[in-house]
Amino acid sequence: MLDTENKIPLESQYKCPKCNSPFHFQVKRSWFRKKFFPNSPIRRFFCARCLRRYYIKVDPDKLKKGS
Repeated sequence: MLDTENKIPLESQYKCPKCNSPFHFQVKRSWFRKKFFPNSPIRRFFCARCLRRYYIKVDPDKLKKGS
């Protein structure tokens, strides 16, 4: 998912809280989260450096509709 203004991937705009490196990719949401929380600003990201996944609150303006 790209930021339409800056053409910067959403995952690289946020940093890992443990190692402070940019996230590697956004983890896909489960069917449950898509069905019951479609407009939730909470997204899950994966950090390749510390090999962990984190839930991060994303700025709603940066989200594309339907993602």
